[in-house]
Amino acid sequence: MNPFIIQSSFLVPKFYTFIFILISILLTFLVRNKSDKFFYSGISLFVSILIYSIYHIVNYGFEISFTKSKIDISYFIFCIPFLIMYLIKNNDKKKDKITIANNGYK
Repeated sequence: MNPFIIQSSFLVPKFYTFIFILISILLTFLVRNKSDKFFYSGISLFVSILIYSIYHIVNYGFEISFTKSKIDISYFIFCIPFLIMYLIKNNDKKKDKITIANNGYK
């Protein structure tokens, strides 16, 4: 069996899949530069996993969701590489601005 079919049919209703896609599409309109795409990709993943977690907490309760493996909190790790890349890219931009300011260039 295909794992994507299993996850999409058993873990959350199909309606939520459309919400996740809509969130991703809406966040693309907030991207202003190249490093923003990393930030909003990470946020999109984080929000999707958060909605998935809230769905299970509402249906099964907090304790059962975490102790009986209804929620896999390791999915939150998926957004970390995108957010780290955003921090690296923004840190490089700030260093460039400081170097230019210290050299007297505008």
